[in-house]
Formats: sequence, structure tokens, C-alpha cells
Amino acid sequence: MPASAPALYAWHARRGAFERLAPPWMGVRLERQDGIGEGDVAVLRLAPGLRWVAEHHALDSGIGFVDRQRRGPFAAW
Repeated sequence: MPASAPALYAWHARRGAFERLAPPWMGVRLERQDGIGEGDVAVLRLAPGLRWVAEHHALDSGIGFVDRQRRGPFAAW
């Protein structure tokens, strides 16, 4: 990626980042997003009746974060 980690982190922290990343044809909709801080939650609607709840953790402020699946369709994430 031709950008610094802090620049990429700031881009992801801006409102609407998920919508800019998810192509409309995927049918994934963001129902809730607290932010990208430690413990913040994002809830995605993947299909009717199918939700994915992800929690940000391992936050390295200004550098990155990791998502952990709290609830969802995947055996592991």
C-alpha cells in the first residue's frame, strides 16, 4: 500500500470507510459501527437473517487493529 500506517488508520477511522470498502454487489450492509477503538463493535448484515458481529481488539492506536468475531457465520475468524 503506498501510504503510511497512520494515514491508512486515519482513513479507516473516517465515517463511511466500510461503505467505501464494500462493493454494492456484495449485499453487505453495516447496521452499526461504534468506531475503531479497543472493544468497539461493528454489526454487519450479510443476508436476510444473517448477522456478523465483530469487535475491534489488539488496538495499536494510529497503526492498526484486529477484528474478532463475537457472533457470526464463520467457524473461525
